[in-house]
Amino acid sequence: MKKYLAAFCFSILVSFSVKAQTVVGGSFRVAHDVDYDYTTFTISPEIGKFIKENVLIGSSISYSHSKGENSVVHESEFSSSKMKSNALSFAPYIRRYFSDLGRVKFFAEGSAGISFSKTKTESYHSVSNYAPYSYVGESKTLGFNVGFRPGITFAVCDRLDLLAKIGNIGYSYTKFNPDKGDSISRSSFDCSFSTSNLQFGFLFKI
Repeated sequence: MKKYLAAFCFSILVSFSVKAQTVVGGSFRVAHDVDYDYTTFTISPEIGKFIKENVLIGSSISYSHSKGENSVVHESEFSSSKMKSNALSFAPYIRRYFSDLGRVKFFAEGSAGISFSKTKTESYHSVSNYAPYSYVGESKTLGFNVGFRPGITFAVCDRLDLLAKIGNIGYSYTKFNPDKGDSISRSSFDCSFSTSNLQFGFLFKI
């Protein structure tokens, strides 16, 4: 059902008149968790069309790479873990611009996306007087989300805008498929405006 929804949204995008103004661009995000030495890098190229002067409909394709390592030493106990993940997602969106203040504009963006990821995990745990335990495994994930986020643009010139998006309000569904064990499904609602969700990008008007 989720795959058909994404395909349906895409068909809506390509059905608009070619006379509408086309834009290309993208955004990126880098986040790092100091406590767990966990880094995520995401790049999201996008293409869209202005169906009205202040309404943009488009789609983005995102690639994300995450890598982390953590270790804990406590008296006679030691544990360590490593994780590496790659993800690909597709997300049609609609963006409405407000408050034209010369070169600066605010906007609200709604999107629905589907994502796929593959994660490799390595862990090691040892305690005195017991045999150490190690694990190496992979898992695949299918995700679906619907969300809303605000943003701001700055017009560098007539054809080039810089933009920033922060936060997310929405619903997500995720299904984990490990190579060992049963599949796990999870649904969640999110409302966050932290800097960990900050994205920077640009749009070029063709």
